[in-house]
Amino acid sequence: MSERTTRADGSAPRSAEMRSAKGAPPLWGVAICGLALLAFRGLWLAPTDYDVDALLFLPGGLPTLAVLALFGWMVYGRRERLRCLARAASPTAASPIRRRLRWSATLAWTGVGALLFVWATRTGKVDLLLPALAALVLAWATAWRGARSARALGLPACVLLLGIRLPKPLQDELLWLLQRRTAESAAWLLELAGREFSQSGVILHNAEHTFHVIDSCSGLNGIGILVLIGLVVRELFREAGARLWLVAAVAPALAFVLNAVRVALVAASPEPEKLAGIEGDHTPQGLAVLMLGTVLLYGLGRLLSLGRRGAQGDETTRGGEGEERSDEPSIAAEPRGLALATGLVMAALALASFLVPRLPPPLPIVQRFAVDFPETKAGWTSSPAPHEPLFTGVFARGFHRRYQIEGGPLQAPDIVDVLVGYEDASHPDSTRMFSSKALVPGPDWQLESVRSKQIWALDREIEWAMASRPPGSERALVHVWRPRDRGIGREALRALLGIESNPWQRTRPRAFVQLIVYARHDGALALDRAKQRLDRFVLAFRDDLQAL
Repeated sequence: MSERTTRADGSAPRSAEMRSAKGAPPLWGVAICGLALLAFRGLWLAPTDYDVDALLFLPGGLPTLAVLALFGWMVYGRRERLRCLARAASPTAASPIRRRLRWSATLAWTGVGALLFVWATRTGKVDLLLPALAALVLAWATAWRGARSARALGLPACVLLLGIRLPKPLQDELLWLLQRRTAESAAWLLELAGREFSQSGVILHNAEHTFHVIDSCSGLNGIGILVLIGLVVRELFREAGARLWLVAAVAPALAFVLNAVRVALVAASPEPEKLAGIEGDHTPQGLAVLMLGTVLLYGLGRLLSLGRRGAQGDETTRGGEGEERSDEPSIAAEPRGLALATGLVMAALALASFLVPRLPPPLPIVQRFAVDFPETKAGWTSSPAPHEPLFTGVFARGFHRRYQIEGGPLQAPDIVDVLVGYEDASHPDSTRMFSSKALVPGPDWQLESVRSKQIWALDREIEWAMASRPPGSERALVHVWRPRDRGIGREALRALLGIESNPWQRTRPRAFVQLIVYARHDGALALDRAKQRLDRFVLAFRDDLQAL
């Protein structure tokens, strides 16, 4: 029987299958890519001020262009699998239920991508274009060959999410956590090496000098970079199968360990400030850590792939000629129809990028709410409190004073430190103390306990913490509350989505209040007196504290 006629088993001729799999002409692909470049131009036209030192140390996220390049490279590396899927059209029809599910998933992904795109355009949050692009990639893959093509492009789509900058509330919390853990790990390494170092909070010191593990020593950016490299190594050896996910899984831990080793070496050096101070040259250290991490991850990937190269992995094709068979045909009757639909979606987004009106920038509301707190009241007098900008950051219209009132004839003056600040978008460091960092008085203090406590005089619930400063027995009682703060989860979501853009910004900015009293030792009597001292201060300044 001729190939032009129907086969004996009732299936379509092979030539017909191949004609239906040829897809749209190349011109369609060029047009779609051009429209996508136009619609998502904010990703590659956004100004970048990265230098090597800032990329390796200063928290700010991964470069968008690097994430896009990795996405493109991963898609290109899957071209053979995608070609096999193009030849995998089934001669049988899918059931109506499965077809409806496919349509529903495609429309859902398209809707999510379009909504994120419009919201990013309206608020100016360029980072949201990355999840929008990822959702549209999954929508196209689902429409083309269903679950198989969605799985093929799932990892590259997820890689796009690595380009999203961490919301500031979440970033500040992670920075403080990594600072503390890095200081502890570096101190342990120095002790293991026989060096006489002690650790207090995020401070490492010996008889000669003191080293402060600041934000840039946290290693947050290094973790992101090595995760990216781990995914690259996993992609290079993906034929080895699921075991290669171990490379990406160990990348964050490896980055942390290498950074702790770097901090320990710098702290143990004769002049650590020349290597890690404000004027120090961090770049050689960062490059050394990055190169060593890359070598170790590549070596691990090579080791895991031994004996498996050339085997059928989780992303290779099966069948005598490398051809995947599927019982789930494409939604579109012809690839040309899918290309037309994709082009129309991209054209609509490109048009929306010009027509959707932008929201005006947030108003500088903090300037209208300077801290108005009395410097003297009810016998309490104040003077400037010791301030460490590397720890507390810079606060617009901030207030940091040390209050004291004379005690009894044989008692030292009662002292209370007061730190008040407002969040200010023009000063990114102004958010530092909104994290759990505010629960300790300074970088050389360690947190012992924290709990919630009701302050009846203020009619609010606060965080109450006890901190200590080794090696002595001095204690500090810290009271912290954050007016108009909704918690780290909701604040991170607001920052990610740009909710503070007009007209949704707060009428008053977020604020935080920190009250600290000190006890010379950890005895029960000293701690009770410290609590009474703080209660007296709150009662004296109740109206002023409630007005913040």
